[in-house]
Formats: sequence, structure tokens, C-alpha cells
Amino acid sequence: MALTEPVPPRLPRWAVSVLSVLAAAGLGRLLAPWAGPESAYLLFTVAVMISTRHGGLWSGLAATVFGGVLVLGVFVTALPAPAQWWLLVVFLAVGAGLSYLTEALAGRAATALDHARRPAAVAGRRDVGMGVSRR
Repeated sequence: MALTEPVPPRLPRWAVSVLSVLAAAGLGRLLAPWAGPESAYLLFTVAVMISTRHGGLWSGLAATVFGGVLVLGVFVTALPAPAQWWLLVVFLAVGAGLSYLTEALAGRAATALDHARRPAAVAGRRDVGMGVSRR
């Protein structure tokens, strides 16, 4: 019996979403005095992409909503003006779009990897169908 090192378990999908959003919130809190509270939206877009890439579409959408709520609840200290609400709407639309596009890109990459791993037998049959003679 061969001994192998134990493989650490992957983080659950929800954990990556929560951790990436909390990391973006912490970094945004540090940068807010210099960049302004609205600049936190930019950091949360990175958290959305990380969450979507690791956990899929729904994790990305959850990170989008969680990030938007954090910006309005933590970074904006006064009552939100109409411009703040519009920034939130734009962030939610961009986050949903990023989640969808990141999920679609990951799906295409997985499909391309599956096609690249085809056995040689499948490639050989394709040569026969194309009229290539084997002698």
C-alpha cells in the first residue's frame, strides 16, 4: 500500500464568496480615506470575478449583492443620495454581467480542455472519415 499525502479539502463555494468580499471590504476600508467610498465598488468587482471563477454563477451573484450591500452599509456614512443608488444599480448590473461572462468563459475553457484530452483513437477515426488512407 503506497502512502500518499492527504489532500486538503477545497473551500466550499460560499466560503470563497464570503472571504473574497470581506477581503475587498477590508482593503476598501483601508483605501477609502484616499480614494473615496465609491471606489470600493472597483475592489468588489475583483471579488465577484474570484467568487464566480471558484464557485460558479450563483456564488458570483451572491458576492455582487453582498458587496453592494456592504458599500452602502459600511462605506457610505450619510443617507444615500440618489446618485448612490444609481451607483449601486450600475454595480449590480456590472457584477451580474461579470458573473455570467466569467461562468461562460470557464465553461468554454472546460470544453476546450475536454476536446484536447481526447484519446488518439478518436483522432484516428476522424482521419479515416476524411479520406486519409493508412498503409
